[in-house]
Amino acid sequence: MVTLKEIQDLYQSDKCFALCKLPNDGGSFFVQSPICRRLANTDDVDSCRGFVLYPFDNESQNPVVIEGDAEEVVLPSKVALSRKKHNFATQMFVSDTYKREFDTFINAIANGEFEKLVLSRSETHKILRLDMIELFTQLVSAFDNAFVYIARIEDGELWVGVTPEIFVRKKNMVWQTVALAGTLPHDSCRKLTGWSAKNRYEQEIVFRYITDKLSAKGIATKYDETHIIQAGDIDHLRTNIFFESDNIRLCQIIKLLHPTPAVCGTPQDKAMRFIRDNETDDRGFYSGIVGLVGSMVDLFVNLRCAKIVGDSATFYAGGGIVKDSDLESEWRETTLKMDTLKQFF
Repeated sequence: MVTLKEIQDLYQSDKCFALCKLPNDGGSFFVQSPICRRLANTDDVDSCRGFVLYPFDNESQNPVVIEGDAEEVVLPSKVALSRKKHNFATQMFVSDTYKREFDTFINAIANGEFEKLVLSRSETHKILRLDMIELFTQLVSAFDNAFVYIARIEDGELWVGVTPEIFVRKKNMVWQTVALAGTLPHDSCRKLTGWSAKNRYEQEIVFRYITDKLSAKGIATKYDETHIIQAGDIDHLRTNIFFESDNIRLCQIIKLLHPTPAVCGTPQDKAMRFIRDNETDDRGFYSGIVGLVGSMVDLFVNLRCAKIVGDSATFYAGGGIVKDSDLESEWRETTLKMDTLKQFF
């Protein structure tokens, strides 16, 4: 066991580290290493243990591993939430860049080139001195059903996130993934019938993609009913998908599924090329994969995240574009997603 006080002391050093909490009281863990390892060959993830960060686009940069044993962390009971230390200016009106890119994306869909594309954007803000432990305990208290993490890699670059989306987890011989898509402001009274056809269609695309990919490899899947999950002030549609396979490796699952249409588009390879060519921002590790590997496999899609370098924090968000998407609605959705994390800075 390691305490938060010990981690705070290590924070003053130059070591790479990751501090994370699994969803729903799944435990909190700390991994540290003098240096980070860049995986030149993504197949090497099967021999790694520790905390990994996969980029959205493996052609843009290599995955990073903070190698070491995952030590359990003693966390305090829930703390009182304290939000909005900063008064970040919210850009209420659609930026010219976003409008131009939205038009490019939706025109390609209207022309029949794609069924869905995911358009992302980012905002960079100056921040005060960061109290890492305070931020982590605040996020853990606020997002019980999310994967919460803070990770420092080379050159003091810090990533922090509160993602609701499982990429893949393994328990005994059973793998779990999810089809998660569709976004609305949280409403505890909303039923499935209250979701628009556009949102349900977005989520169905992700579900179909995952089950078809696994089926093509001869892997049978089981899944539960689509349901609503809360992620902070946001609701999503989610379907849990389970499969068993004695001979599939983690690296093969990553190659098979990443990136899903929840963060990229369909058809996948063509959508990835389109995003490379037409999206201004470099996503980096946003919409990639983060989590623990080794004796456990707990990997998540890196959503609701920020990159911190010095006194600057860059917040990321994206939204699925389909034929019925509306510019103003998509802009509001990305703003809502960014606010999930921004409100704690």
